Amino acid sequence: MLQELSLRNNRIRDKGMEYIANVLRENMTLNTLNLSKNSIGNDGLKRLAKDNMTLITLILSNNLIGDDGAKHLAEAIQNNSKLITLNLENNRIGDGGAQKIVTALNINTMPKSLNFSKHCIKDEQVSILAQSLTDNKTLIELDISSNQIGENGVQYLVNVLENNTKLTILNLSRNQIGDSGVQKLADILHVNKTLINLKLVHNQASQRIQHELN
Repeated sequence: MLQELSLRNNRIRDKGMEYIANVLRENMTLNTLNLSKNSIGNDGLKRLAKDNMTLITLILSNNLIGDDGAKHLAEAIQNNSKLITLNLENNRIGDGGAQKIVTALNINTMPKSLNFSKHCIKDEQVSILAQSLTDNKTLIELDISSNQIGENGVQYLVNVLENNTKLTILNLSRNQIGDSGVQKLADILHVNKTLINLKLVHNQASQRIQHELN
């Protein structure tokens, strides 16, 4: 029986999601679905089958999903007790949509990996994600690279990392983190013994601080 399906880089769009939803509603074996690069927007996410209980990996990167679509996706997340990996890289989800998804992830305690890269996330939005890490006891990998996170955003994360004992991988590459933020993250590693992979390449740290940390 079919367990993995990749429809990456096609022209599914919102209309095509109606057929995908019908398949998911009936299929009890599919566990990995890749729908990246398909121009799927908010209307397409409305059609996402809410009663599918088998998807473990859902890849929706490089689409046109906004806050309304994120709301419907959050409902689907709450109804799927097996979802472990969710990739939302490079969509159009703002504060409201991010809040919905974060809340859903805290209700559904299965997800282990969340990719929220390339979303223009700023320091204010990091506070929402940081709160998720406070409440979430299962997420082990968070990718928020290629955003606009600076010193204040780092402080939100550092406050959470002091007590978080689950997150093992944190990708903060390609943000706007300077010397102060990088130093704070380096210092927290002396306290947090769970985080083993911290990615900080292509930020705004000086050569001096990079040399000292290396």
